Amino acid sequence: MLPSEAIERILSFCDGKTLYNARHVNDNWSELVDYLTLKTDIWKYCCYEEIPTDQLIEYLEKFNVSPSSNKYKDIYENWLAWQNITDNIDFDTMLCPADVPRITCLAASGRFIAVGSEDGKVRLYNDSWDLLFTTRHVAVKVLEITFFDDDRDLYMGDVWPVIIISYKCSTLYLMDYEDRFIDPLIVHDVKLYSVYKKYLCLVKTGGRISIVEWRSIPEGGKRLLECTYVRIYSPNEVTGVSMWDGICLLLMNSDVKTLKYDMQPITTVEKKTKLKFCIKNNIRMAQTCQIFRRNIIIIISMLKSTQTPRTYHPNLKRLKRSGDDIMWSAINELQKICESATEFLEDELEIFDRYVAKQLRNMNIIRAVENQVEIGILLSKARIQEKRHERDAISKQFEEEITDKLTTKPHKEEIEEKWMQIEAANEEVAEKVPTRKVKKEANQEHGLDFWKYFVGVLNENEDEVNPDDHETEEGEEDGVGGK
Repeated sequence: MLPSEAIERILSFCDGKTLYNARHVNDNWSELVDYLTLKTDIWKYCCYEEIPTDQLIEYLEKFNVSPSSNKYKDIYENWLAWQNITDNIDFDTMLCPADVPRITCLAASGRFIAVGSEDGKVRLYNDSWDLLFTTRHVAVKVLEITFFDDDRDLYMGDVWPVIIISYKCSTLYLMDYEDRFIDPLIVHDVKLYSVYKKYLCLVKTGGRISIVEWRSIPEGGKRLLECTYVRIYSPNEVTGVSMWDGICLLLMNSDVKTLKYDMQPITTVEKKTKLKFCIKNNIRMAQTCQIFRRNIIIIISMLKSTQTPRTYHPNLKRLKRSGDDIMWSAINELQKICESATEFLEDELEIFDRYVAKQLRNMNIIRAVENQVEIGILLSKARIQEKRHERDAISKQFEEEITDKLTTKPHKEEIEEKWMQIEAANEEVAEKVPTRKVKKEANQEHGLDFWKYFVGVLNENEDEVNPDDHETEEGEEDGVGGK
């Protein structure tokens, strides 16, 4: 067994993978590696020598809250763990406990989770899925949510984030939850945008490209201040944009161009390389363009005949000419990306097929219900028409019976004879008692008897009038006349 000083001296010249393995030999070796970690910057040297620069920049951004003594050790262990993955990773599926209908986008940063939905609402949750705030500026679909990094430690309990909300109407809303009761900043006519730390690149209609900075102003608060402005004229158009580490990468048709914005003097757009597309790259196509780390561009176009992802490396031509070994690693990385993109497309197509089948079933159910409703309506109309015919027949029959009774000759002669008798009685009364009062009473009396008799003749449900009764009434009338 070598002395600890000798082991420490040997470990100080080892690479990061050897240090990582030595730390897991036993407790003594683990203490020696931890002592070297505190005494020297050995893990920092390992990170800068072994981790690619692009990946290291991203790791430094994510681990900026770690203690300085363990930050580089954590970065190296995380990077090494991802390098040793050879098989598929099985993740545990955890369902979202929050009830959010029709989710369209989701973003997370620190202890906050922002969820956008199709009705235009944006809900802000903490890492325990407790609802903190709900807002809706426009009642249209939320396309994307991005957290704005303005040097706030979102893991602190009293710190609120700044988010960018992109709506389907080409409008951006910059929402600062520190001042959430103040109206947000609004930017209109935005086709594409990209965020890096406190900088925001806006690609507007008409080829206008602006890079703005989220900066404090003397009057208090923060505002977007423009750093540079570029105008792109037709037929060129921007189909992809990405900001990263002081450089804005723009994809204009088939050209990849860069714009340095975080250093003086600010440069204009510079051409970097040219890509060859099998189909003309156009922003009006149904496609998704993603730019990663300034050197990986993935464009997925949804075409009728083919649905193939296209992956390009801007530095591929330079690497091929130089014959550098990095070319093969880049090609392998591109192949992996293509395979993963193809699997992603297959999964999306399967989900889409299930959705279409479900919609077809729902349509068949709706059509069956509509047919039943139409049949019920037709039956109801037939019943109503039948009732109307019955009513018309009954009404016609009743009218005919009334007409027959009124126009029958025996009844007509009987009524005329009765009327003549009443007139004769009135004349006799007028001769005997020539006073208006007696005449009026006689008219009322005989007239009332006449109308009673007339109603009895017309009513078919009453019995026929007895002839003896008529004779009695006539005798009484004669008696009245005689008197």
